[in-house]
Amino acid sequence: MSIVLVSGVEVMITKQFILAIWQRARLQDRMQTVLSYIPRKARFPVALLGGVLVVAMLAVTWQAVFHPRAKAVPSVVIATTNLNKDYTIATTNTDKKPAEFHVAIKQVRLMQEVQVQGKAVLPEAGKAFLLLDLELNNKSDKELKFQGRDFFRLIVDDKPYAPQFYNSDMLISPVSVKDDRVGFVVDKTAKHFKIQVGELTKPSEVIDISF
Repeated sequence: MSIVLVSGVEVMITKQFILAIWQRARLQDRMQTVLSYIPRKARFPVALLGGVLVVAMLAVTWQAVFHPRAKAVPSVVIATTNLNKDYTIATTNTDKKPAEFHVAIKQVRLMQEVQVQGKAVLPEAGKAFLLLDLELNNKSDKELKFQGRDFFRLIVDDKPYAPQFYNSDMLISPVSVKDDRVGFVVDKTAKHFKIQVGELTKPSEVIDISF
């Protein structure tokens, strides 16, 4: 790459653009040769048309070199559904006294990739990730600890499966809201899921999720 000064303005010229101009110059030389065989009265319209074509090709080359089209990035989201279901779950606060926090499942996403500690994680062939986006609300005046793996189960063939993805020891400050998520590995072609929500040793709700 080189830099030239045009009317007091620095312009970067790439090798690709220089090569393109050289190729267009060769084309113009050939056109001049062709014009020598054309009657004088017809030369001007032919030359004008040739000049328009050269300018158009230069414009296309400039666009391709300096303003290339962005490549389409495939989405990692297979499907999304909004749930907006709220739950109240009993727990203990940092003083080990009874307390409760409010959990809202905002949406559920079927993903073909997840980020774990800033790195992309891909599922096995034929699998996908089922992610529950949560909003945790601590309305008490004490800090609460949340373990997502202790309150959600994926039910498959009447068998409960714990989340494979979760944040350990989520601390929720007094009178505050915090986002969280839990995730399961599921069949990529599946469209219907059952999730058990709540205290697992007590009667809890099983919700149906469909995409």
